[in-house]
Amino acid sequence: MECADGTTASRAWRHEGMLSVGAVAERVRWKLQAWQQRPVFDERAGGVVALRLLPDGLVRDPGRQLSLEDGDQEATARAERAVARVQAILGHMAPATAELTGGRAPGDREVRTPWGDAHQDRRADGPWPGQLPAPSPTHVPDTPRPVRLLDADGHDIQVTVRAEVSGAPARLVLPGDSPEVAAWAGPWPEQERWWNPEQARRTARMQVVTHDGRALLLAVTAGRWHVEGDYDT
Repeated sequence: MECADGTTASRAWRHEGMLSVGAVAERVRWKLQAWQQRPVFDERAGGVVALRLLPDGLVRDPGRQLSLEDGDQEATARAERAVARVQAILGHMAPATAELTGGRAPGDREVRTPWGDAHQDRRADGPWPGQLPAPSPTHVPDTPRPVRLLDADGHDIQVTVRAEVSGAPARLVLPGDSPEVAAWAGPWPEQERWWNPEQARRTARMQVVTHDGRALLLAVTAGRWHVEGDYDT
């Protein structure tokens, strides 16, 4: 702080990201009021002509991930009212909480529950026959993207009931591109609802890395391949 006659004063505060804009403004106001009561700042000082806020001793913020329920009861009540208003506008299923549970396919392991409803009781530790081994995909598309997986002779790769491939994958045909396959792993078979002929499904998954550095999770059902997930590379 600087006064008209050149008198200056300074104050340093140390905090770890807990001070909001309003809290900083309040501290400055309180400090100015305290300084005005000191004899050194009399009427001859001419009043405050400059006020500067200077960051000093900055450190990297590691970040904090808080839930909506962290904080005092008033903050929790405000969050609940806000979610209730969103549900009233967009529908009961709009605001949801996500939970990682058990499942075979990567998309099956994320369960979304409407806000306020009880979470589904599905154990994550299995057993889940046919579950994909680690690492899991970093991105699972909402809509599967159809592709073709070919061998060196240009024939479509097939997976038998014994989880054997008809040949070594050599090329992946994507929309507008057909990169060569550099490495692959699998297949991992999955058979669901075998007791119900109408709902029975047999799927096999493979991890494929192309020469241009893309890593994809592919799945084949009824002889048709599609991209089920992408990996960060």
